[in-house]
Amino acid sequence: MAIHEINDQHLLTFSDFIREKTGLTFDKSNWYALKVSVGERMSAKSVDQPLEYFMQIKDDLKECEELISLLTVSETYFFRDRRQFEVLREHVLPEMIERKKKTQGRPKIKIASCGCSLGAEPYSIAIAIDQGGFQEADFEIIACDINKKSIEFAREAIYSDHYFREPETDISGYFERQGKKIFLKDSIKEKVRFYCANLMDLSASSFNLQDADIIFFRNVLIYFNEDTVIKTIQVFEKALDKNGYLFLGPFETLMRRETSFIFNEIGQALVWRLKEASVPVKERVSLPPPNIVMDAPPPAVFVDKVIKGDESHYEKAAGYFHIKRNQIAEKEFQEQLKITPDHVPSLVGLAFLYADVGDSVLALEYCQKALKVDNLIADAYFIQGLVLFQMKDFEEALKLFKKTVYCDDKHFVAQYFLALTYKEFNRPQQANHQFRVAIHAIDDLGKDGLTRELAGHCGNYILSLCLDNVT
Repeated sequence: MAIHEINDQHLLTFSDFIREKTGLTFDKSNWYALKVSVGERMSAKSVDQPLEYFMQIKDDLKECEELISLLTVSETYFFRDRRQFEVLREHVLPEMIERKKKTQGRPKIKIASCGCSLGAEPYSIAIAIDQGGFQEADFEIIACDINKKSIEFAREAIYSDHYFREPETDISGYFERQGKKIFLKDSIKEKVRFYCANLMDLSASSFNLQDADIIFFRNVLIYFNEDTVIKTIQVFEKALDKNGYLFLGPFETLMRRETSFIFNEIGQALVWRLKEASVPVKERVSLPPPNIVMDAPPPAVFVDKVIKGDESHYEKAAGYFHIKRNQIAEKEFQEQLKITPDHVPSLVGLAFLYADVGDSVLALEYCQKALKVDNLIADAYFIQGLVLFQMKDFEEALKLFKKTVYCDDKHFVAQYFLALTYKEFNRPQQANHQFRVAIHAIDDLGKDGLTRELAGHCGNYILSLCLDNVT
């Protein structure tokens, strides 16, 4: 069955069921991912009618798990967001051990990795503990994921070079290589217990989150709607020890949400603690709207080419890219461009994809191709700016971020990086002004601004960074 035969009403039926079952949210902004996954399983089951397949996943737990395994993103690597593991090893665990010694004698510390994907996160926790040499404490590390196949992979603990992308962390001593396969040593492997579990219904699993001292739940909230975020955080509020720590992803925040958590800045990372255990943070104040001053001319406008026709390959590509199946996404983007060579969404999609995997040359090349078709594509300027910012070419990055916000004055991520670029030039007044612009760009979007994602960055996280920087 061709995926274009799966209509919006079908997708609404599937998305409502999956949200209720797992907490994962698929709305019109990311229905492509749901569409390609449902289509793939329908083909595998030789089912022609979407509603017939829907009845199968309702009645067949195994098939439901197969669909969920396609929809959950297994993007992970060892010591991802390195600073959080450094803070765990150098600050959080020493503080916790000393505090527990006063009441327990030999401290016992329970750490949970929720949404652990393929196991790199909980194993990184175990390695960080081993590096710290905490011989005076006992540790229990548990990990769960809703994707059964991911848990099976994690238990095997056989990886490839793809999972070792943190350049500043040498953990080679914990692994043994056999050809292209990299095996985790048993001394670390045996420290983690894995469970297939759904945080929306822990009663169906033996995964016991209660009385956890530390919970890692990173890069998962971005896939939830606002109601599911609150429900999940309430699970953590009840399970976490009153003096415990919650680690979220670097692009996730609980600010401006009604929860019992408040952030603490420790070392070079943010952690979340229950308010009764938190140290005071500076009071946030409402900022008046800034006066926006443009100090460079916008790009010259020329006629935008409107692409019409079959976009089925682009739909597949966008869906696969959303769930990080990059090789299939790249192929489908290229197939779309064979049909419509000037298909701007596919050109920009490829630019995002190549930037995401670190191929800056191809990322820049496809940005240029998109801008030759339509020179008012905000994300094409932003991707170029981000690549050059990372290369420390701040002068060119500044120009490109400015062009981004000329094309889309609500592009809060570009506003934020524009402020960071001003900081690199030691222009604090302009940086401060630009942080305020970014804050109000998010506020102007209303409730959706907090959960909206631009170029892989969530509004709530950008907001928290801006509030920390503004004076």
